[in-house]
Amino acid sequence: MLRLEAGEFRDLTRWRWTLADADGAGEILAGHDVRLDRACWQFEAFADLPFYVRWHAAPDRRRADEARIVAEIGEWIGSQVLGPVAAELARRGPSVVRVVVPPEASDLLLRPLELAHANGRPLSVEGSMLVMAAGSAGPAAPAGERLRVLGLFSLPEGGRARRPRPP
Repeated sequence: MLRLEAGEFRDLTRWRWTLADADGAGEILAGHDVRLDRACWQFEAFADLPFYVRWHAAPDRRRADEARIVAEIGEWIGSQVLGPVAAELARRGPSVVRVVVPPEASDLLLRPLELAHANGRPLSVEGSMLVMAAGSAGPAAPAGERLRVLGLFSLPEGGRARRPRPP
């Protein structure tokens, strides 16, 4: 498992990423000082991609325009938002990456970081899975003696949930 942490957060245009090996001694693998330009179209799309795509995809070319916009944003996220971190994630191949941001940077968790490209390919194709975590940079608290899990499942229209049989 890897850990990607946002530090030195000033606003949604300036912060620093640090990629570390969470399994080992926390060795720093890569870093990137993010400096984004609010005036570029990519920043606008990065802020609200679904809205941007709806507004900028022509109705008669919707699928082609959506694919083009998402690919271009993925390249931009890889080069501008993640920088050398994206290349390191691609080099390490399939991995789970815990993305940790301080509370004041929680809006970063709403951005489509999972679309990032490295070496011309989406990181998801390389097997990198981002797991978002807001708040404390420390380890997760233990679950305790009992762990409760809420399961939510969809049913086809008109279907009925099956009730468990009593023991």
